[in-house]
Amino acid sequence: MNHNDDAWAVFWCSILGPILLEEVPAGERRRFLQTLSQKELLLPNGERKRISLSTLRRKVREFRSKKIDGLRRQARSDRGAVRKKRYELFNRAVELKREQPQRSPRVINKILAVEFGRTIPKSTMNRHFRRVGATRRKLTPERPKIRCRWTREQTNTLWVGDFAHGPTASGPKTHLK
Repeated sequence: MNHNDDAWAVFWCSILGPILLEEVPAGERRRFLQTLSQKELLLPNGERKRISLSTLRRKVREFRSKKIDGLRRQARSDRGAVRKKRYELFNRAVELKREQPQRSPRVINKILAVEFGRTIPKSTMNRHFRRVGATRRKLTPERPKIRCRWTREQTNTLWVGDFAHGPTASGPKTHLK
């Protein structure tokens, strides 16, 4: 749950408060919800919209059954999973990545376009690769890091080169054309 969920719960409580607190008589509830559905309201996400009568009824019903948790926005049940029955497509993409970890999403998409006639957006592909552990970093074997410390006992003894034997400043100046 994030802070935005609480903002939505407070919004629903504020507009449905008279019904939720039993301030509106039982015979007047339908008329109250109908007049509320005709008003344009400012939503917590900044939009101005009219809320349908069925949505208002559903929110009242959810409040009565689940209390404040019924008014919070619910996460999708298929969150993070493949949504559009493209399991074969994503499985083939993961298989191609595991075959050669150096393959980029562009190359994988070219192969998928030939095999399936469709592609996967790069960000979606990378997200699914991370989820199943098929990233380049995880698939390639680690090479030992080569680190070397270059030190000498005295200052400036590590310098190499003959930079001291260059042209002199007092010598003749010749310009090449």
